[in-house]
Amino acid sequence: MAHCIYVPERELNEDSPPNERTRSVEHIVPWALGGSNGCATNDVSTKANNDLGSEIDAPFSNLLPIAFHRHALKLEGQSGAIPPVVFDAVATKNGTPAEVTFHADGRVEFVPKLRVDRNPIVAGAEKLSLGGGRVDVERVLKGMREKAERTGKKFHAITGEPLGSAADFEAQYEMVELDQFKLLDVLPRFPEFNQKVWARGIMKIALGVGHKVLGPEWTFGEWGGLLRRCLSDDESQWPKRQLRGRLSCKLPGQISTILGMTPASTDNYEHVVAILPADNLKPLMMVVSLFGARSVPQAVFGIGPPVAALRVPGNDTLPARLPLGWRIRPSIRTAEPITVEEMVARTSL
Repeated sequence: MAHCIYVPERELNEDSPPNERTRSVEHIVPWALGGSNGCATNDVSTKANNDLGSEIDAPFSNLLPIAFHRHALKLEGQSGAIPPVVFDAVATKNGTPAEVTFHADGRVEFVPKLRVDRNPIVAGAEKLSLGGGRVDVERVLKGMREKAERTGKKFHAITGEPLGSAADFEAQYEMVELDQFKLLDVLPRFPEFNQKVWARGIMKIALGVGHKVLGPEWTFGEWGGLLRRCLSDDESQWPKRQLRGRLSCKLPGQISTILGMTPASTDNYEHVVAILPADNLKPLMMVVSLFGARSVPQAVFGIGPPVAALRVPGNDTLPARLPLGWRIRPSIRTAEPITVEEMVARTSL
């Protein structure tokens, strides 16, 4: 009986309609990043797929600079939406704080932030000032008027006349046209590069690659278990001493050559996920490279001791056409296998 690669104690079924234990398609590189049906597994329960999609894939997909690449390539998530990029800004005319939103369809929105300032005047009275976009200000004022009616409170203008109706309040508006904004010297409103979020996303991808290439024996063995522990939100559970590797914005040249990564790979924003074959001394290495190494850290780390069936060159027991990884074009969602034959040929380049 097959088991879920994320929750090993959960046996999978083929039930229809599906339930929490039913098999579901899991894209090894998340769909929101331009993942492909050609690099996927169905050894994942519906519940685990949904849970980890929310807990790991969603925050991972919104990290900088991944969010920018998703926006530029118009990569829709499972919901069919492409997230906008939101910056904090100020109006150049009067310093009003605002949000500037760049939508995937090219629209740019400038929305003043809502501000509510309360300053006591005398006992039981306060000065109230609101600022922001008209819709937001009117929504807040409506709620305040309704609450005042229930509690018997009264509104008055600064000059003393009573304010009771929406028209009375509108007469007190100061309308300012704001059409120029300056972006603040801060990052957009996406999570900054959070190592915890990044590590969980990378280890989830690595577990899927390992399962697809090495099979259940690895997945449910020691090293698959180490990667699975990294999916926990509790960092104290992570096996940091056992998993060693490097994180950089550029892979070593030899690795890039073996995996067939070229300038065209960068131009096409290709994802590359693969396992490097081992000799008798070196451990198997996992490579996760996203978006053609365009300002996105690349990961290379060990995923276990040498495995006899994956020794190259000089190993005639390993099928030449066996995929050890994939190159994925996110814009068109194609997955090209990286075979043993290709890797062996490129080791001599």
